Amino acid sequence: MHKVNTTKMTEFTWSSPKGKFVGAGKEISEELGRQPRSTDLLERHPFDVEILRIHYAKTCHEWYLRFIEHREEAKAMYDERFCRMFEFYLAAVEMTFWHGSAMVFQMQLSHKRDAVPLTRDYITDSDRALAAKRANGEL
Repeated sequence: MHKVNTTKMTEFTWSSPKGKFVGAGKEISEELGRQPRSTDLLERHPFDVEILRIHYAKTCHEWYLRFIEHREEAKAMYDERFCRMFEFYLAAVEMTFWHGSAMVFQMQLSHKRDAVPLTRDYITDSDRALAAKRANGEL
């Protein structure tokens, strides 16, 4: 486990092509030892690769529903044009995952060969424990 002090990290900015939408962020993966703009495959081993397809379409649909629930708040923060653009974006991404060739690759990389269990049972076990806590009102 690593502890990262984000206040000391260098911030980067990004903007849309015409500059209307601007944001800032910090590259925490570099603070955790990842080399910028690489997967470090010479130094780390890929132990688990997951391809997200249909379930990512479902995730995008949930994001769309949540955005619609809070649309008026977003409109107050930005404007109607932004809301229409974001609705279109979420719908287009969802459809691309349902019917197109889009997919997300998620990789677990490690320096140690035995850092990741041989099966994904640890994920299911964690999900079940979390569901039990929710059912018992602990969360």
